[in-house]
Amino acid sequence: ATGGMGTVFKASDTRLGADVVIKAPHPALFKDAEFAARFRREIRSLVRLSHLHIVKVMDVGEHEGLPFAVMQYLPGGSLEDRGRPCRPKEVALWLPDVANALDFMHSQGLIHRDIKPSNILFDISGRAYLGDFGIAKVMAEGEESSEKGLTGTGTLIGTAEYMAPEMLVPAAYRDACNERVDQYSLAVTVYEQLSGRPPFRGDTMAEVVVLLATKRAKLLHDRNPDIPESVSRVVGRSLQKKPDRRYASCRSFAESFVSAVSGEADPAVGKPSAPR
Repeated sequence: ATGGMGTVFKASDTRLGADVVIKAPHPALFKDAEFAARFRREIRSLVRLSHLHIVKVMDVGEHEGLPFAVMQYLPGGSLEDRGRPCRPKEVALWLPDVANALDFMHSQGLIHRDIKPSNILFDISGRAYLGDFGIAKVMAEGEESSEKGLTGTGTLIGTAEYMAPEMLVPAAYRDACNERVDQYSLAVTVYEQLSGRPPFRGDTMAEVVVLLATKRAKLLHDRNPDIPESVSRVVGRSLQKKPDRRYASCRSFAESFVSAVSGEADPAVGKPSAPR
């Protein structure tokens, strides 16, 4: 399959005797020699970064001068393949795994910046994994002149409907691209799974930017009366426009969501956000 930044192949690893995924960027992205060097260096660093719920980068290589990454193949498809709207209990099954993976990334000083249903993948038993970690972000860094690595703000990437307002309108926010952009995108993904649509959508990125800048997200229980208000409020907190009003971590968001689904009190109520 061919996407906006590269090509994806399903292949067989003859050494391991297992199916794998090969991802290669478009050749046009490698016209800048500095970018090409950064891509190779950063992708190799991802091979050494391992978490149970992050799709594993198994190997890197080059073909005719262009690098590629060999990644774990997950046969359970992506969240995008699943029906929506779904019940909160279904979201509660995968949300903690993805949240823990994101917090692990953040503890390493990395930000995903492209959380959406197609980047949440499942194995044959239904366990969730965070996909496309690093590769699109490394590509985005290619237009930066300074050596910021994966922690820099980079160029604008991602799908507008899932992007935090501070990514789309950085001038309106301080510390525009910290780890809470991933929490916001995760909350948009949860919102879409429960209501059948993201909180804001438009025909162009410009339309989405205007909505994000001027409108408050409609609460889930107002959009779907079957959603308990307690669940709706948890998701609404992670969709706050100001990053410091969201949960202190993705794990805290997930724990509060699971508690709301089970009818328990929100464990994060009264806890201050992590200092910025």
